[in-house]
Amino acid sequence: MPIRRDERGRWRYRKVISLPDGTRRRIFGTPAINKKWAAEKAEEAHIRRLIEAADGKERKEVPTFEEWFLGRYMREWCEG
Repeated sequence: MPIRRDERGRWRYRKVISLPDGTRRRIFGTPAINKKWAAEKAEEAHIRRLIEAADGKERKEVPTFEEWFLGRYMREWCEG
């Protein structure tokens, strides 16, 4: 579970999220108020900040199967 209590009794969150551009980020932290609901809210706010920051970035260009097969595959593997 991403939200847990540590050995000192503090609530913490830790999670790996996938961003819209395909990258994965690990987030972690402690809330300002030592309550479970505060840790959940802090985690949601952290995720929201990362997604909003990633909206300006462009997605990685991935070729379709047809483009790859007729382009790179035919050039590199079949014409030998």
